[in-house]
Amino acid sequence: LCADLSAQLNYSFATVDQNYIQISYPYEGMKLPNVSKTFVFGSVKNSSAAFFINGEKINLYKNGGFIAYLPVSTGAFSFDCLAYDLISTYTYTRKVYVSQKNSIDFSTSSFYLTLLSPTQNMEVLTGDEIFISVISKPNKKLRYEIGDFKDKLIENSLNPGYYYGVYKVRQEDSGKDLKLEILIKNDFLHKDYRVVSSNIKVLKTPYVVKTSSDNVVLKNDLKGGYAMFLPKDIKLYSTGKIGDFNKISLDSLNLWVDESKIEKTGEIIKPHTETGNVVFTSSSNVITAKIALYDRVPYIAYVEENSMKLELYYTSLHTNWIIYNSSDTYTRDLQMKQLGQDRVLFTFNFKEKLWGYDINYSTNSLLIDFKFKPKYQGRMPKPLEGLRIVLDPGHSYKDAPPYDGAIGPSGYFEFQANLAIAKKLFDKLANLGATVYMTRYSDDKNENVPLALRPQIAKNFNGDIFISIHNNAISDGEDPFSKPRGFQIYYYHPQSMDLAIAMHNSFLKNISLPDEGLRYGDYLVLRQTYMPAILIENAYMILPEQEEMLKSNEGQEKFAEAIKMGIVDFFKENTEISPVSNLKSEVNPKNLSSKKTKDSKKK
Repeated sequence: LCADLSAQLNYSFATVDQNYIQISYPYEGMKLPNVSKTFVFGSVKNSSAAFFINGEKINLYKNGGFIAYLPVSTGAFSFDCLAYDLISTYTYTRKVYVSQKNSIDFSTSSFYLTLLSPTQNMEVLTGDEIFISVISKPNKKLRYEIGDFKDKLIENSLNPGYYYGVYKVRQEDSGKDLKLEILIKNDFLHKDYRVVSSNIKVLKTPYVVKTSSDNVVLKNDLKGGYAMFLPKDIKLYSTGKIGDFNKISLDSLNLWVDESKIEKTGEIIKPHTETGNVVFTSSSNVITAKIALYDRVPYIAYVEENSMKLELYYTSLHTNWIIYNSSDTYTRDLQMKQLGQDRVLFTFNFKEKLWGYDINYSTNSLLIDFKFKPKYQGRMPKPLEGLRIVLDPGHSYKDAPPYDGAIGPSGYFEFQANLAIAKKLFDKLANLGATVYMTRYSDDKNENVPLALRPQIAKNFNGDIFISIHNNAISDGEDPFSKPRGFQIYYYHPQSMDLAIAMHNSFLKNISLPDEGLRYGDYLVLRQTYMPAILIENAYMILPEQEEMLKSNEGQEKFAEAIKMGIVDFFKENTEISPVSNLKSEVNPKNLSSKKTKDSKKK
């Protein structure tokens, strides 16, 4: 108590020393969202010092690290830090900006008005409905005008000040460029004020576009909700546009695609193709189905139990022949069905669980590679021999804000922790006979691996499993002390769940941190389908004691060992052990004696 009081009394005599007190986060000048409290973390050189931020006593971890959850106010804000170690007093200030809350002040203008919808330029077709929503002062007379059409906006009786209307695009609007204008009545001057407008282009007909790159995302709505991931040159039928997103019509679905990911083809007739014959071929643990298809149309695929369903859009079913392969021991059958006018469903049924799949267009055909469980040697000292494992140390080098990934109180970066664990895991798996590949091998700033490239690297390597290694943080404003925080294991596709379960069980046995559970996660690196893929959040970078664990050789070994055991358990439980080879028929005695001689020279 005396030390605390002394520190407060001696603030005016303090020494400013950036090396004594370090704030890792939030970084200098950072813009924070509108929150009433947020976390701040960093380190103090002397862990026995009395430490305060904005007058509040902050506990220090044994290595001097700290994390605090403190009140903030909007606008320019400072975290004023003071440390007192019975010899000297040190200060440091971190300046940030806390965003203002968006609020409505009706008193600023008698003609206050904000258009809520639509807020961006649009493309529409005749018969489409345009929903108009406006905020203004209560009890005002508001109208909207589109072309030569005018109508009043209705005030919401349950929410005064909110007005709405609906305009159905008329046949006579076809081909016109229209404006939406909101008119507010001035009773005193007996005139209308036109205060806001938006452009509306009425299309004469929908038009055809095609994807201009691979991995183009189609969304369920403008704000998110991923529905499809399409390769290059897939034709789509655009029936409208809001802002930078085109509306794509797929049977009964309306999806949205960023206009920067597509290009116009000049066509206006809706894409359409027919399915032809289906031919199966077999190679090791991969079965390929080749569907004759004469145009590149959108599709969606999903796994259910021992089957995979493939839906093709803008397509009619016209398959007369299915040709199976006599050496195929995996396929049970293929069933087909026409769904609606231009959607076809293929259901591929198998005799065992699907390990992964990959879909690609070729000349006049769609190729689906179905991958099944690889052979597991299971024999010590090389139980993983023959297996190909891809390790993904999350993020890449970036030591200036905004960072790529998280940072800890001592300034240790997540990209460093991820790589350190991955390197130790690489050695452990290689010692067990696995062929291991990593998406990056260093923290060199020149080895910056884009997120979208990482699944492609795994596919090119023909990996059997994919492990993405990460460490955690939380969102600005969230309370770091609101619940126990530890490890999380994520999967996306159903065929990845067994790997996630095995890894989660291994962490429960081997890692003495709180269990935050097995989780579904819509992460880009997990959406790739060719192999089981999981993402591991080992620990929290932002918590001093967990950061210290991640920095230590012992801690890195523990995490690497837990991941290794999860991988071994997964293959043990989900693959067949290969039969033991007849060594007498495969080993040449001369080669064996020659090998001994070489080994003896190495010794």
